Amino acid sequence: MNKTKTSFGLMILLFAVLIILVSIFFTNIYSFQTSFFKTTGSATSGVSDILSPRQKIINYTLGDCVFIPPENKTFLLRIDDLGAWHYFETVQQMIKEIDNRNLSASFGVIPYELEKDKPFVKMIRSIKNKPHFEIAQHGYTHEPDEFGNLDSIQAYILIEKGRQEIINNLRVVPITFIPPENEYNSDTLIALEKSGFKFISARDSEYSFEGLVAHIGQDAFTADYYEKRFVPVQEVLSNCEKIFASKNLCVINIHPQDYVQDENPEKIDNEKYTEFLNLLDEIKKSGLESLTFKDLIRC
Repeated sequence: MNKTKTSFGLMILLFAVLIILVSIFFTNIYSFQTSFFKTTGSATSGVSDILSPRQKIINYTLGDCVFIPPENKTFLLRIDDLGAWHYFETVQQMIKEIDNRNLSASFGVIPYELEKDKPFVKMIRSIKNKPHFEIAQHGYTHEPDEFGNLDSIQAYILIEKGRQEIINNLRVVPITFIPPENEYNSDTLIALEKSGFKFISARDSEYSFEGLVAHIGQDAFTADYYEKRFVPVQEVLSNCEKIFASKNLCVINIHPQDYVQDENPEKIDNEKYTEFLNLLDEIKKSGLESLTFKDLIRC
């Protein structure tokens, strides 16, 4: 009987200790999240300053930096889906054509396993210091809806893993983040602030500010993945003209796979690729400026 009472009492004591330890654990987790993501301006606090009408084209402070909207009509080429074993021949040729025309472009690089594709790393390192080019971070592994359902800590860990991959392999510090499928949530913004990013480029025609991150979304694109169709050059430019009626910046979203062969994605489809060259020529012919995201900020 005494042994039974002793065993029962020991079980009660162990259970009480377990409850105390669990309580301490969750209290510490909450304290960590609260203190770790404490910033001078939360990504979800305050009133966003939306720059849609022309009369609201003003400078906007992003921490120790200032966002300066373009004074004149400006194109911004956002080239997504660069990465390890991603359409190397097509990407290489696209970069060459943009460079030859002295146009600007922001390249969204997928960080995952960069170190395993030496030719790609070498190619990006060779252009990273060109003033008219920018290396942006395009998610981490580029899984569908990669950041749509993560909390701030999960998002921060993934963003930082990708950021360090880019820093270590490409030797550049990205300040622009492009989430896969243009999807993110408020916790993504908290994590981006903590990682020091200044821009997120995602949803259609976003042009606003919350906290320390500028939202500069896509305005036009060369392929419509919902309708599964190729978008002709004149339609792309026409969409930009509509955008120019309300702001001086048109972000054109382009993917290398828009210009590859259906039966062999590693090879360029010359007919489709001609449309890309036509787009570059039309932008050059317009006489309008082309910029990157990093050109829109002064720190």
